[in-house]
Amino acid sequence: MLDKELLLCDAQRICDAGTTEYSENAIDLGVARNIAKGQTLYVVIIVDVLFAGTGATLTISVVSASDNNLTSDQVVQIATPAIAKGVLTAGRVPIVLALPPLPAAGGAQRYLGLKFVCDNTSFETTGSITAFIALDASTNF
Repeated sequence: MLDKELLLCDAQRICDAGTTEYSENAIDLGVARNIAKGQTLYVVIIVDVLFAGTGATLTISVVSASDNNLTSDQVVQIATPAIAKGVLTAGRVPIVLALPPLPAAGGAQRYLGLKFVCDNTSFETTGSITAFIALDASTNF
């Protein structure tokens, strides 16, 4: 089951409008009280549509920030290494990141989401990703 409030992006096209983009949704930690209650949370990233274009790598970071656009007072919580475009194919094994303990609710880092950094301004013409937070997932990073 997937909670829509924990959906960070749903078939979101990324890296077709610039080198840095953010998930279409951010989780408001000021509202999501006692999230996971001490359990490890995971960000699960699924490639919906293969990436085709001029870029070579993509880095995905889980970030917290003081605004829901994820740009003010941003802190990287965890990030993937640079991922080669060649492995960003639809149907690949999901990318799974175990989250570190989250910032306190109501603190300066109130919002949580994803940051996508591409190595080329015209990286992709087709790539899209769905990502969400889950309580259980096998890890591969």
